[in-house]
Amino acid sequence: MSRFCTHCGARLDDNARFCTSCGKMIESLPEQPQIQQPEIQQPQTPEQPVWTQPVPVNTGAWQQPVDPNPTQWTGPQQPVDPNTTQWTGPAPTLDPNQPTGDPNWNPDPPEQPPQWPPESYPGNPGQPQGGRTISKGALIGILCGVLALIGVLVAIPLLLNRVPTLDLNKYYQVTFNGNDGYGNAEIKFDSEKLLKDYEKKFSTPEKAHEFVSFAQYMPSLSKTYELKNDETVTLQWDMSEEDLKFWKKYYGVEIQWKDKEIKVAGLTPIGTFDAFASVDVSFEGNDGSGRVRVDQKDDEYYYYLSFDCDSYDGLSNGDTVTVTCRYEEAYMAQELGKVPEAATKQYTVEGLGEIKEINPFDHINIRYEGVSPELTAYVEFNEDAPQELKDAVYIDNSYIYDLKNGDEITIEVKSWSDDAEIAQYYGIKVTEWSKTYTVEAEQEYVTKLADIDDSTLERLKKIADQAIQEEADDEYGDEITMVDHSYIGLYLMTPKNDDMYYTQQNYLYVLYKIDITSKNGGAGTYYYYLGFENLIKNRTDGEITFREDYYNTPSSSVRAGEVYLSGYDSLDTFRQSAIEYNSDSYNYETNVK
Repeated sequence: MSRFCTHCGARLDDNARFCTSCGKMIESLPEQPQIQQPEIQQPQTPEQPVWTQPVPVNTGAWQQPVDPNPTQWTGPQQPVDPNTTQWTGPAPTLDPNQPTGDPNWNPDPPEQPPQWPPESYPGNPGQPQGGRTISKGALIGILCGVLALIGVLVAIPLLLNRVPTLDLNKYYQVTFNGNDGYGNAEIKFDSEKLLKDYEKKFSTPEKAHEFVSFAQYMPSLSKTYELKNDETVTLQWDMSEEDLKFWKKYYGVEIQWKDKEIKVAGLTPIGTFDAFASVDVSFEGNDGSGRVRVDQKDDEYYYYLSFDCDSYDGLSNGDTVTVTCRYEEAYMAQELGKVPEAATKQYTVEGLGEIKEINPFDHINIRYEGVSPELTAYVEFNEDAPQELKDAVYIDNSYIYDLKNGDEITIEVKSWSDDAEIAQYYGIKVTEWSKTYTVEAEQEYVTKLADIDDSTLERLKKIADQAIQEEADDEYGDEITMVDHSYIGLYLMTPKNDDMYYTQQNYLYVLYKIDITSKNGGAGTYYYYLGFENLIKNRTDGEITFREDYYNTPSSSVRAGEVYLSGYDSLDTFRQSAIEYNSDSYNYETNVK
């Protein structure tokens, strides 16, 4: 490493013990580390005059040399005082016309010449002895200034090309509203402030407005509803590096952001109220089949609440029912700021009436129309039947036809409700649901000769006598004379098959024998009848009723001389024509011997 004389500043050989310039003894000095100066590209600047150390010339006047690299003294050698390092030559003079480039340049010579050489610029053996010296601190200051100037010159183009940075977090605010536990969070974007701050920093104002139009949708919240005080939500950004590069290139702005945790605060505490003050609970019906009524009041909570019960019917006094209040807690908390303090409440059943037991058949009447075996039964509630019974049940088979006395019929009552519902809604208990009856109508067709009592027989004979006499008067004329007519008996015909429909449910022949004589002295006998149909017997008093004006007479005839008379010439002929002819459909009974 180079060495320099501490007295005159001349360069020394590495092993020199005396300075070859000033002759002074060289003290051993520690080697100084060599300072590596960075190579810096100097920017182009206008040429400035360079200050250099004045050098004495033969004329004795100071000349200002212009050396762009003044690292060595180039003036003539001057004698050096071995006891001093100061310049001992004649006082330098300055040329007032010499440009210096220094605004503080004084053309007058300095009172003392500058020291040489400066510590950072040691001299060399070929330079004059003595000269101006520069301190290390001054040299460092000069170097720092040069570096600062270089930094400024380098930074200018960088600053000119610098892309503005937009910190998005400054323009977003998170607000909270609602009630504690059900609060909502909202992101508010200050687009006006962003435009005010950055509209002119974007590549164009139009692009600034374009960016603002969708910037409000950039961030999101980790949670936006059902919030409670003191919990934390995060304002988060969903942007990729590709997005940022595109925006920087397209908008001319570098976007910055940072996820931010925000503590929820300011939510209103939730209040409570008695929801069951909004409902009336009552009981009705009868013990064992009571029912509950839950009637909601039309108050401020009407549209927010609903109520139901765990058991609506089949209740008895002393039972417990639970009424439940239904509501949307979050919605109600947000809308009203309060929720029910309790969702259920128990009520004790009381005030139910007693159940009445009713047998429907104690209040049913069977009315028959027609005559047995052609009866129709009409079943109906009588006038004293309780109304609740008639409301609760109905008669299933209220119309039954083709009945005869002695038949059995089953009457049933039915209901659209079960026993519990009947008890609940009608307060009764039905003790019997069906009952069998034997048909016992008042009227029935005569089915045996024993039903024809003596009074009825006399009435029949009387009608027959009159009819026979009228027949004789009409048909005999002068040729025939009726000597006598006598009642000989009855034939009763009844249907064989109960399932068939018969026009005549019975047919009664009242049979007579008639004796006649003719004008020419002849005599004879024939048989005549009157036929009555559908004789009815009243079961209460046994009275027989029939149509007395409606009867049949023989369709066959017998010849008496020149006259033909209605009748039969013998009993056998009558039997064949009237009885046996209908034997397939009818049974018969007779008392004729």
